[in-house]
Amino acid sequence: MTYNPETFDHDVEQARDWFRGRRNLLITTHLRPDGDALGSVFAATDCLRNEGIDCTPYLAEPAPDDYQHYTLSGTACDKDIDLSPFDGLLCLDCANENRLALPPNRNFDDITLPCCNIDHHIDNSRFGHVNVIHAESASTTELLATMFGKFGFPVSPTAATSLILGLVMDTGGFRFNNTTAATFRCAANLIEGGADYTQVMHSMFFNEPMELLRLKGEVFKNLKFAFDGRFVYFSLTPDLLERCGATAEMAEDLIDTVRVIRGVEITCRVQQIDDVTRFSLRSQNPDLPILEIAHKLGGGGHLLAAGATQTGITLEEAEAQLLESVGELLAR
Repeated sequence: MTYNPETFDHDVEQARDWFRGRRNLLITTHLRPDGDALGSVFAATDCLRNEGIDCTPYLAEPAPDDYQHYTLSGTACDKDIDLSPFDGLLCLDCANENRLALPPNRNFDDITLPCCNIDHHIDNSRFGHVNVIHAESASTTELLATMFGKFGFPVSPTAATSLILGLVMDTGGFRFNNTTAATFRCAANLIEGGADYTQVMHSMFFNEPMELLRLKGEVFKNLKFAFDGRFVYFSLTPDLLERCGATAEMAEDLIDTVRVIRGVEITCRVQQIDDVTRFSLRSQNPDLPILEIAHKLGGGGHLLAAGATQTGITLEEAEAQLLESVGELLAR
């Protein structure tokens, strides 16, 4: 997707008109939400409520412990909801409709509400009636901050904190190569607007439980290298998590700990939960976009940060698929 300022401005105007016609929104994001997803939902909820729009943020599961501080009142988790009072569905940070967190036994195709889709994933399927997709934004919260500024919507300190939360998490604390000058300007504006940057950094980077440290030790002891050390991957199983006293949520960002190894270009976390295998992929090299690997595995994401989910395969089969796909990419 190539950025076209005129197209982007048109999409933003459409979104502005869409919001003007709403009185009661259901706001959701993708399954197993990360910091950008949660920050987007909570920031949008706060800003839109202050504009007089009733909003119900919906998550398929409670936010992880590290994010409880940012959770807003009225957040609905994993329960059926009467959709009749709503006049719109706002979907944030979700690349396709199949990954949306929706009430139990609900499919996107069954929901007739007008839908606004705001996201920064390059492979977004544009499933909304209105779509604002801006892959140049480091995070969906950065995109929302831009949009709220164009709309003239005031951003409270609470919303600013949620926005910078997503920005910090999707840039790895401003370490990843999606960080741009616009990202820093956005962060500065949010801090000037009252964002509690210190709280975000403390809760996200200086607050690790001992169980996670044990898990990190086990992961580093069992790293698997391939292709002359250009590729490293590790596997997480329920048994390993249990031995360390850790949870699957704690392990979400382990890949960013491993990717710093000198000489490594591609990193992957393979995680098994019951009959589900999840792949989380990162590339350090812009010439080695791992999004195509994620697509082969049935997933998506960004050019250099992507993931996929498969069911009914063994860990050995998952690793074999992974090695084949990475090998093809590195051989070019």
